[in-house]
Amino acid sequence: MVIRTAPGVALLYHDIVARERATESGIVTDGSWRYKLPPEIFRSHLERIDASSHQVVLASDTDAERPLLLTFDDGGVSCAETAAPLLESYGMRGNFFVVTGRLGDDGYMTEDHVRELAAAGHHVGSHTVTHANLREVSPSKRRAELVRSKEALESLLGTTCRSISIPGGFVDEDVLTDAFDAGYDYVFISEPRYLSLPVKGSPVGRWSVWHDTGADGIERILDRNLRTRLWVQGRWFTLKSIKRTIGQNRFERLRRPLVSRR
Repeated sequence: MVIRTAPGVALLYHDIVARERATESGIVTDGSWRYKLPPEIFRSHLERIDASSHQVVLASDTDAERPLLLTFDDGGVSCAETAAPLLESYGMRGNFFVVTGRLGDDGYMTEDHVRELAAAGHHVGSHTVTHANLREVSPSKRRAELVRSKEALESLLGTTCRSISIPGGFVDEDVLTDAFDAGYDYVFISEPRYLSLPVKGSPVGRWSVWHDTGADGIERILDRNLRTRLWVQGRWFTLKSIKRTIGQNRFERLRRPLVSRR
């Protein structure tokens, strides 16, 4: 798979929820709180972005000079109840990737929420049916996760589902090939690269936002601060190498006691 560069930045958010309510929205694991941002910090991000020269766009927009994509994974209920209203208050729209098999479950958006997001001008894409590790499942299971989630959203919204976010950053050549073969134009991954203006047939890198990422941190990412780039990308590639060496399951077992400490 050839990765083509293009100007722009994509930020990867998950739930917008207070720390003490982290278990009420989206995926809940020992360490999932690390990905969940308090609303007041998210608002500070939007204020800083609004004051910048970046243009907040949707996945299919390709003509902005300094495009910025705000993406939200998992489909937690906070996306509809908190993230979307805050975005709209600044005249912005987001890109929401939903786990179709969890729509209506506790802590997740309902089908009505998804329809309302689309009607309000937000972009809705797939995050598979079950949030599967597409790199480790069988080829037939992987294709089913890709195709059935796409079909579910197309049936729900009456429009073509053009984008997918790969769960957990578990991506390789086979995953990308199957995703594009399934009919997705834009495949979002978790690798922190400035490749983020969507280009058909090329994966879109994103910069993860953590529970304590402040507005200054967002500004450094947008400004392509060298120190921030080296730190974030170095950390990402180091963890990726460790996971590949010892295996994802063993990595999670070793990490669990550390991330569960609060």
